[in-house]
Amino acid sequence: MKSIAKFLLFLGLSWLLSGCMKPEAPTGNTSAETDIRQKVAELYAKHGKSSDSLYSHAISADLFSADLHHLLQQALAVTRADQERIAKSEHPSDKPAMLEGSIVSSLYEGPTGYSIQSIEIAESTQPLGAQATVRVTLENTSVSPTASWTDSVELVNAFDSGWRVANIRFSPEIGHSSDLVTDLQAFISGQP
Repeated sequence: MKSIAKFLLFLGLSWLLSGCMKPEAPTGNTSAETDIRQKVAELYAKHGKSSDSLYSHAISADLFSADLHHLLQQALAVTRADQERIAKSEHPSDKPAMLEGSIVSSLYEGPTGYSIQSIEIAESTQPLGAQATVRVTLENTSVSPTASWTDSVELVNAFDSGWRVANIRFSPEIGHSSDLVTDLQAFISGQP
């Protein structure tokens, strides 16, 4: 009887201690992937349909990398300067140079929905941080026929400051250019 009692006591203590143990942390970059998914969702929610949000709200330094944020600020400065030039001209009702349509998507009209196909995260060697490429399948059901395409959103996390959009590579089948940075540089330099 004593051996059964000892066995049951041992079994009870083992069960009790196993319940107190901390479960293993999940493997992989689930926290990074969650943060990246949130940034992609914010990108398309704020800027997916139109570039109007760039003109009506402050450009978020938490959403865009420092380099891309600077390019967006320069593009807005080009528009403001052109608006001032036109206001003082003989034709004050002319339309100024502006970013139009969805600048974060291959399709001018922008997406009505999207889904993330893959997230690739790589540690950077320059100088610290990480970079990620997110392949996003987008669709626009408000055009006929329905348009579907895949863009790649490139993000950086320099010095663990949080993930930020650094560029967007457009679909070669639909895109009017190769990527967002090239578009902005062309707009700023006056080369459409």
